[in-house]
Amino acid sequence: MAKAIALMSMSLDGYVADENDGVDEVFDWYFSGDVEIPIASTTMAMTFRVSPPSADHLRRLMTEVGAMLTGRRTFERADALRKETRRGARIAFVRRAQLEDFGSGMTPITEGWFVVNVRDAEWWFTETRGARCAFENEYGDPPVEFGQLGINVTVLESGQTSLYHAEANQEAFLVLSGECALIVENEERRLRPWEFFHAPAWTEHAFVGAGEGPCAILMVGSRSGPEVHYPVSERAAGYGASVAEETSDWRQAYATVERFRRERPPSWALLPWA
Repeated sequence: MAKAIALMSMSLDGYVADENDGVDEVFDWYFSGDVEIPIASTTMAMTFRVSPPSADHLRRLMTEVGAMLTGRRTFERADALRKETRRGARIAFVRRAQLEDFGSGMTPITEGWFVVNVRDAEWWFTETRGARCAFENEYGDPPVEFGQLGINVTVLESGQTSLYHAEANQEAFLVLSGECALIVENEERRLRPWEFFHAPAWTEHAFVGAGEGPCAILMVGSRSGPEVHYPVSERAAGYGASVAEETSDWRQAYATVERFRRERPPSWALLPWA
């Protein structure tokens, strides 16, 4: 049976780093002695110079360490994302993403976890397709996208539409406020707040804003495959939500469609989070 041994180092006064995030004083003992202890792995090589008692301690420790877990700030300051232990065990840690505002709200510019309110997140808008907040940074340089799950809040005013399509991924939709028309498999349904639409893979569908005010819809979808199809639908075409010619090429489907721009929707003050 394997045995796990946990070691912890900590600051008794709570202040390890100096005002410039320096931690040299904490680790001076690694380089203040006469005995050399080489440290090597596939990603790092250095030599400690310590006292004889410390050398004995480090030699024993290095034969036993299989992995390291550090606090977030220590991890980031050490640039430890790709570091490994001497036995090749990965040091696993999820960074906090950096967010930046490019004019219409906060969006991630690095990978990692983050928390943001819908009213503070980045929004995109068009006159014909409504507004959307996708939380990821699809158009970043480089893009920061969610690999397994797509999620967005879409706002449709009366007459604004999504494009009638079907895709290889399961999707789910929840109306948060307002009303919309759902075109699904050439049938039309009116959806109101807290009504839920489950769309198995390859369900043909589109949304059309309806009612007197904006309609906010929470949209979620898996990202198990990129395949998508845009069929011709007479019912969707009545709202301007169908392609003129059937295609499975998203570039062709959106060739004449208005592009999103960074902007909040004009109905912002009427939305539940405003």
